[in-house]
Amino acid sequence: MKVLVARKEYVYYYLEYMYSNVQYIETGDRTSEFKQVAHALDLEILAIGDFEPKSSNTKVFSIEEFASLYFEIRDRKQVLDDEQEHLEEYCNILEDFLSKN
Repeated sequence: MKVLVARKEYVYYYLEYMYSNVQYIETGDRTSEFKQVAHALDLEILAIGDFEPKSSNTKVFSIEEFASLYFEIRDRKQVLDDEQEHLEEYCNILEDFLSKN
C-alpha cells in the first residue's frame, strides 16, 4: 500500500489553504499505523491505496527513507530555532514508530 501525504498550509496571497510537499510513501502492511503517525506529524492524507504516481520521475519513499528526511534536517541543524522543538517532536514520533518494527 502507498499513502500520499502533504502539508496543508494557509496561503495569505490566495486567501485559501493549499497543499505543499506532497510525498508518496510505501507503507506495506503498516498503513493503519502510519496513518496515525502522519496525523501526529501534522500531515494530511490525500490518498491510500495500491496506485502508482503519474510520473515515473516521482520518488516513492519507504517509511525509513521518509523518516530519514526529518532526521537529516535535525542532524544538520537546518531548521530555525523556533521550529527546533517541533522537529524534535516529529523525530521522536518517527523514532518510536520505527522502533516498533
